[in-house]
Amino acid sequence: MRLPNILDRSHSIAPLGFSRWRVPIAALAVHLSIGQVYAFSVFNLALTGTGPGAVVHPHRGNSPP
Repeated sequence: MRLPNILDRSHSIAPLGFSRWRVPIAALAVHLSIGQVYAFSVFNLALTGTGPGAVVHPHRGNSPP
């Protein structure tokens, strides 16, 4: 049985001049972007001082600076 042309070895080898360093750098950039969005969505209320568990400042009340 012959494999389809897309699974041929010539299609799975990177061409000359292809930099493999772009792959992990791009993956790191995607992971950092997703982590930044997640961190902002989770810690936004705590950082602004308006969420549950926010510390009340004795002179300003509960208003953010």
